Amino acid sequence: MGKLSGVCAVLLLQMWSVSAVAECRDRDAKAAGDALAKSYFRGNPTIFYPAKVFKRHWPSLHKEVASYVQIGNYKYSIFSLVDLECKARFIKRTRQND
Repeated sequence: MGKLSGVCAVLLLQMWSVSAVAECRDRDAKAAGDALAKSYFRGNPTIFYPAKVFKRHWPSLHKEVASYVQIGNYKYSIFSLVDLECKARFIKRTRQND
């Protein structure tokens, strides 16, 4: 019985430690991705389509966010990886309608 209670205690501690990690909410991740995407362009870049959270990476809980930026006649998709503290990191850029 002692080993079983020890295993249960370890499992409970692991579940508690995972839930104790504060995850960046989708809304905040999208805002961080949009801010990073707009920072790569001069002038007056605009968001022409709402950002999307594509993936949630396990076990890191980082989120892959796509932001859609327009500058002049050009439209770009900027992909970023947002960590638990809502800090976005650049992954790649694509230009649309090429």
